[in-house]
Parts: sequence; C-alpha cells; structure tokens
Amino acid sequence: MKTKVVTIFVHLTAWVIFLTLPYIFRPRIGPEIGVNEQIILSLRFVSFNLFLIFVFYFHGYWMIPQLVLKKKWLIYIGLQILILVTFVFLRELLFMMSPPEHVPFQMTHVPKSEFELFKPARGNSIFLYFVIVIISGGVRIVQEWIKAEKRATQIETERMAMELSLLRSQINPHFLFNTLNNIYSLALIKSEMTADAILKLATIMRYLTEDSNSDKVALNREVDYLRHYIELQRIRLEKMKIFVNLSGDFSKYSIPPLILMPFVENAFKYGTSSHHDTEICINLMVINDILKFKVINRIYTERMKPEAKGLGISNTRQRLQHIYPGKHTLEIVDNGKIFNVFLSIHLI
Repeated sequence: MKTKVVTIFVHLTAWVIFLTLPYIFRPRIGPEIGVNEQIILSLRFVSFNLFLIFVFYFHGYWMIPQLVLKKKWLIYIGLQILILVTFVFLRELLFMMSPPEHVPFQMTHVPKSEFELFKPARGNSIFLYFVIVIISGGVRIVQEWIKAEKRATQIETERMAMELSLLRSQINPHFLFNTLNNIYSLALIKSEMTADAILKLATIMRYLTEDSNSDKVALNREVDYLRHYIELQRIRLEKMKIFVNLSGDFSKYSIPPLILMPFVENAFKYGTSSHHDTEICINLMVINDILKFKVINRIYTERMKPEAKGLGISNTRQRLQHIYPGKHTLEIVDNGKIFNVFLSIHLI
C-alpha cells in the first residue's frame, strides 16, 4: 500500500512539473486577450494534455506488455503510426488551424486550403510525441525489470528453502541409522549399557522430531545433543580416547539444527579401529559472538567410494553457504591419514 501511494505521488509530481513548464516559459498573456479567449485556450491546453497523458499510459501500460513483450511488432508499429498521426493533427487542430486571436505563441494560422506535409510545426509535434513514447517505454521497462528481479529473488528464496528442507530430510535418517547401529552393537554383546543407550537415543529422537525441522534452535540444545551422541559413542567404544571440550555461554545464541553433528558423526565413523589405539578430539567454544568448532581424528576405515563418504559433511557445507554467506569459514584437511575440521561461524 505504501509503495502504491509513493508511486502515485511521484507520477502526479512529474506530470505537474512537465505540464507547467510551457506555462512558465511562455510569453505573458497581455490584457488584450479577452476572458473568452483565455477560457478557450485553457480548454484546448487541457484537452491536449489529457490526450498526451493518455498516450503515455496507453503506450507504457498496454502497448509495451501486450505488444512489445509478446513481440507483436507489426501491430505495435501500425498502432504507433496511427496514434502519431492523431497526435500531430490534434495538436494542429487545437493550436494552429484556428487559434484564438492575439494568442502570444509563435503559431501561425494555416488556411485550411493550404496543405504542406513537412513543416517545422509538425516536426515539433513528432519530436514531442517520441519524447513521450521514449519516456513511457523507459519507465515501463524499468518497472518490468524491477518486477523480474523481485520474482527472481522470490524464486531463489523458495528454492533455497526447499533445498534446505531436503538437506535436513537427508540428514535426519542418516544420523538415526548410525545411532541404531550403535545400539544394535551393544545389544549383540549384551552390554549393561544398552538401557542407558536407549534412554540417550530417546533424548536424541526427541530433539530430531521436535527441533530439527526448525530453521534455528537454541545453541545449548544443539550442544546437549552433541553431548548425548558422544556419550552414546563412549558406551560403545569403551577403549577409545575421546577428548571433548565444550566451553562458552551457549544460552544466548541460536544455530541451525544438526549443523555441527555431521562432523562429529564423521569422526566416529572413520576414526575408529579395533586394531589400533584411536583418539578423537572435539573442541567447541564461543568467544565474542564467534563459534569455533574443531574436530580432529585419524582415518582407519578404508573408503570404498569417495562419493559415498561424507554425505552429511557435503550437505552441511551447502547449508552453511546458504545460511551464513560471508559469515563463516570452513576448512577441512584430509590427507588420507588425518581428518581435521575447523569451522568458525559469526553467530550475530
């Protein structure tokens, strides 16, 4: 509504300025012009100006979208010629063929019997017509360009939203599958930790079902989810060394759900071995509104297909690019033996 009011105001202001210029710069009408002549002259100016305004909006708001944009060039050119001829002869009819007496304009009376196709007065009319048409077309083209930009922006926004939704739908089953595998391993060895693992899984599932579909969640909720997942891994991997440092005030920040988890899940997936002493280091801290996240692990599992590994990391990289453009840095070092992740996000 506000935009429409501003547009109407701009149009009215522009027309007032444009239509008053001839009155400002014309010679003053002397007292010899009678009241009737002044009324007739004013009516002729009003009539011509109304037709001029009609040409402007008819060309810009009908001919451009209905003919030019649809490439109906023959109809457009024919209609232009028709309106131009009407414009020229209407101007002559109102101001040249029979002007009121004593009109102080440099418009010479032309007898009706005299016919001259090319003359300066008609050249001025043609010039004025094309000025109106060019301005009208320019205004309309700019408006169409702005609309196209808005549509493109809206389409891109909708595409990003759909893509993020798809990425989240891909991530959730991925985590659930791996977590169930962990509990299955505990059940096979009849571990006493199985019940505790199921409880932790229930907490994880609650997070996945209640919070993961939100655009953002409280950072402390994401951190709690990380803790539960790591503890679940500790139960399964009793001999593995897991160093975890989670520090900072997480309560006043928010973050997209499951944005950190793929890096942790990847470390446990590829950084464990039953034949070697393994270590995983996870460091998360918030300093001056900047989240710093680091995961370091060795790689022991042979990777069969490069495209099959790191699905969660690939999706998370895309999510970071969409959600934090210019506000994050992600560095991944993978030399086949060591896998290091360094992530920094400006949370504000």
